[in-house]
Amino acid sequence: MIDVVIFGAGGLGELVADTLRQAGGYFIAGYLDSDPTLREVQRGEFRVFGGFEQIPNLRKDGITHAIVAIGYNAPRVNIAERLVELGLSLASAIHPLASIVEHDNVLGEGVFLHPAARLAGGVTIEEQGTVGIGASVIPGRKVGKGARVHPGAVVIKDVPAYANLVGVPGREIGQRGRFEPEAAKPPEVTAFAT
Repeated sequence: MIDVVIFGAGGLGELVADTLRQAGGYFIAGYLDSDPTLREVQRGEFRVFGGFEQIPNLRKDGITHAIVAIGYNAPRVNIAERLVELGLSLASAIHPLASIVEHDNVLGEGVFLHPAARLAGGVTIEEQGTVGIGASVIPGRKVGKGARVHPGAVVIKDVPAYANLVGVPGREIGQRGRFEPEAAKPPEVTAFAT
């Protein structure tokens, strides 16, 4: 049994909690969130402990892992890095409806695969790429850094970095905004910078 806390007490946090429950093997202690109005609030069956300042207490209570349930890729990566700096290991959650159906796939740091996303063999999703609910990527294709494959799209050719891809077959409809790592850090993360 892995003792885990979820960072992010919103709707995605609730989805992650449900995913961990379905996966089995996890004890969910509760949530962390940097929003001070959520401290000590009950979210479903779990309590929001507070923010980063609660990690030493959680570690004393035997919590060893965290998972970040923040929908934006760059802040999610920054928060994950901070949790590791504070001594927690990162847990992974793969929704039971997500399908990495083949071999030799490569997922970069901060990748987000939504439920029912399907990857065939030899697919690469680069750093901070997102594959939306019900989207598919055919064998040997690459989704570039920061690119977003929208729900239901089918990737039949490589997706450039920061591109938005929609439809069947997938077509590019423009570029996503590029996150600057320092600008994407929540204020609480910046406050803990050394």
